[in-house]
Amino acid sequence: MLLCPRSLFTCKGPVVLFLCLQQVSICDIPSTVFLQTLKTLSLVCVKFVSGDGLVHRLLSACPILETLTVCRWSEDGVTTFAIAIPSLQNLYIMQRPDSDGLEYDCEYVVNAPALKTLKVLDKFGHFRSLVKMPKLVKAEIKIRQEDSEKLMGCLTSAKHLSLCLTSAATTPKSFEFLCQVEYLELCTNCSSDWLSLVLRHSPKLRVLRLSRKNCGMFRECVPQWDFEAQRGFEVQWEKPCCVPECLVSSLESVEWVGYRGTEAEKEAAIYILDKSKHLKKMTLYRKITNLREKYRTLIDLKSRMSCGSTCRLEFVPL
Repeated sequence: MLLCPRSLFTCKGPVVLFLCLQQVSICDIPSTVFLQTLKTLSLVCVKFVSGDGLVHRLLSACPILETLTVCRWSEDGVTTFAIAIPSLQNLYIMQRPDSDGLEYDCEYVVNAPALKTLKVLDKFGHFRSLVKMPKLVKAEIKIRQEDSEKLMGCLTSAKHLSLCLTSAATTPKSFEFLCQVEYLELCTNCSSDWLSLVLRHSPKLRVLRLSRKNCGMFRECVPQWDFEAQRGFEVQWEKPCCVPECLVSSLESVEWVGYRGTEAEKEAAIYILDKSKHLKKMTLYRKITNLREKYRTLIDLKSRMSCGSTCRLEFVPL
């Protein structure tokens, strides 16, 4: 394993610092460290030999840090990754799976009230402490279900949201995190039963994207178009008890990547088409084998649309 030199932490010139080598090991950081011009820091599979204290010393020495990327692994030597940076605007948290497939527990403490962008892709870690993020605009969240409510409570100002969560069987106590959302991407592999809830609680939603992408957060080897190997939109569509406000006043565009035409999917698509007053375009991306199947899908949906609908329905083969 390569050893990170102490001199790196006493440089006064760099504006951008990257620690991106998988085998980088930080044994010690001088107590006098002060990275006064550092604005971007990337810690990818770094080992902190002395544990949590080194992380705290490094991050507290960056008074104007704006962007932080953290990609953790089981050998990083850190139990609680504490991020307390008042100047931080962009935070990206990821976790790399080990080659042996072992899962490992870790936790985060995040105190960064100036955040504008947050990306969390971590199926093992959990959040011990979080603060409100009133300036947050964009968030991408892929986490385990038990942490979702704690994190969602800090996203109430987000306008651009991407969610990949497990079943909504245990629903959050509050959906305030959706009240300002204008763009929402929902993973239909694991979060399909959130759709009805999302429609009911997103009054300002303008763009909805449903995606059957690879939601096994780290199994990048599975192609996005290999839908047969992935879980689909299998739950029964639960029609809202009353027409959601977003369908009446704001929704303009729907993209459905990996639409297969199951009964549940058709019911959901038809409901959105029928109830949306301002919908301009619905685009369905589907894996097909012939043109007849494509036209059958279009005819099936168009025949169920209301006569006064001006929505443009498009079909894109995958």
